[in-house]
Amino acid sequence: MREPKSGLALFGAWLLALLAVSFVVSISASRWYWGYFFMRPPVLGHVHRMKTVTAVVPFATQIDQNGHPLAVPYPKYDLGRDLNEFPNDPYYDLTGRVIKAIKPKGNLSQVLNDNLSVFPGIYEELDKAGLLAASEQGYNSIKGLRGVIVEGTDGSGGRIVVVAASGGEVSNDHYPFYEAVFTSAAGSSDLAYAGGQRFFYDVAGIEGLEWYGVWLFLAPFSLPVAGVFALAHLAVLSLARRRNARL
Repeated sequence: MREPKSGLALFGAWLLALLAVSFVVSISASRWYWGYFFMRPPVLGHVHRMKTVTAVVPFATQIDQNGHPLAVPYPKYDLGRDLNEFPNDPYYDLTGRVIKAIKPKGNLSQVLNDNLSVFPGIYEELDKAGLLAASEQGYNSIKGLRGVIVEGTDGSGGRIVVVAASGGEVSNDHYPFYEAVFTSAAGSSDLAYAGGQRFFYDVAGIEGLEWYGVWLFLAPFSLPVAGVFALAHLAVLSLARRRNARL
């Protein structure tokens, strides 16, 4: 391996290496805390396959005496808010992601209802799929689970059921958001889990601190550290040359 020609070359090499390390650390921290490397995933593709919407069912959860989640109607749900708010600040536009995607497919206010008969089966499949986030000690995210269940049909008459829901806190100020899809063939009542995704958001926490913010914070430290490493590298090379010269 050819030695660098100057201390400046060594400094540049160490700087690039440290910038790369800080980049990897930044996106890894984003993946660990927010659930994605660079940005929130788009709405699941099945949502766009809906041709008609047959039901929009707002729900919340309670925990029964046996510790199991029980879905109940969510009277605080505001369809107009999901349809019209957050156009310029989408951070808290969570269930609205799905609602806006299905807006062209019908008059959603006409299909609002409180039929939650599919919830037990859906919850069981979400749990089996490992999509539900584990809560830290002292928190019960499932107790605060709330959102919408959207039912519709695709172009072949098959049934599509989409769940878009936020959980309660999994840790201080930190919440999960879930999107999942269930499908069945035309004429069948058996829903099968077709896929899902999860990411996290903060309320009164560090919302907005994305990977690039972490990288911009870490990157300046690369300059002095690269200088120290380059000087140490030069010192090691100098000692090696002296040792070789004595031989």
